[in-house]
Amino acid sequence: MAKYLKRGEVAAFTDIEDNMRQVFHHEFSKNVYKNEIISMKQEGAITEEDLLIAKALFQFRFATLEQLHEAVGSSKNMNAFYSRLEKLLQYRIINKFMMTYGQEDHFQADAYTVYCLDIGGQSLLTHFWNVDDLLDWYYILNIVTGELVSRFLMITDIALSFSRTNPDQMDYFKANPNLRLGNQTMVPAFEICFRKGDHVTYFVGEVVRKQEKAIFREKALKWNRLLKTNTWKKYYHGDSDKPPVLLVVCGDDLTALYIGKVLTETAELDVFRLTTEERIKVPLYEKGVFMKYVPEQNQLKKTSIINFRPASTTAPAEETEE
Repeated sequence: MAKYLKRGEVAAFTDIEDNMRQVFHHEFSKNVYKNEIISMKQEGAITEEDLLIAKALFQFRFATLEQLHEAVGSSKNMNAFYSRLEKLLQYRIINKFMMTYGQEDHFQADAYTVYCLDIGGQSLLTHFWNVDDLLDWYYILNIVTGELVSRFLMITDIALSFSRTNPDQMDYFKANPNLRLGNQTMVPAFEICFRKGDHVTYFVGEVVRKQEKAIFREKALKWNRLLKTNTWKKYYHGDSDKPPVLLVVCGDDLTALYIGKVLTETAELDVFRLTTEERIKVPLYEKGVFMKYVPEQNQLKKTSIINFRPASTTAPAEETEE
């Protein structure tokens, strides 16, 4: 009997194992009638919400049904939204896949499902959304390891958490930005800009799953090179001489403790905050969502970040501003 992830079996995105592989609903094909897709949009058969779905999958690469529903702010109930995604599958605007251990070759109706952009979606966005990065999109970017599926879904969840917490002041969220460190490339999991009036604050982020903590030291040295030199100024032009605050989303608290120690001792960073996949499910300004590493006790201390608090809420007296 083939082994694949079924709906209800994924409590956390880290449950997607590194050795799993994707099985897509349909093969990616370049035989997409681009002019027909453009006409369907002009005639209303493809809606503005459909365009938002394609945008979200371009920005995040992967998303679940629930993540997509939230990302586009759909007013449809979940069943109706699912039915619409099935129609977009027929149009080749999107594709979907399940995760298997290798024996299964056909998409199963009861599988845990992840959505991605298809070639028709690129055609739609190219015509109706003017973004230069679309030129760098190829369907092969969707074919990745189980490790990357897990990471990308975590990044999508992080983006939604920030948007849910303080959408009015979040200027932008970008997944997997490419940064140059001399002759090296560095790809953080995400970067975020918050704007309060004329005040601009940047955050850069990393995702570290439980099984990745042993290989984090090399990446920590890159964070040192970015944030402890003036290299960060090439990318983040805020109104402060301080570098962006590093946010690390970990698989669990034990991983967060280990990463805090590594960033302090190896990267010699003193301004970073840690959280977990579970902790970011509540409003991000609440105390305890983020933690700071205290090297003297080798412990994590609960803290909060005032930048993430909407102007309409009252900050507690002990809140920490980054």
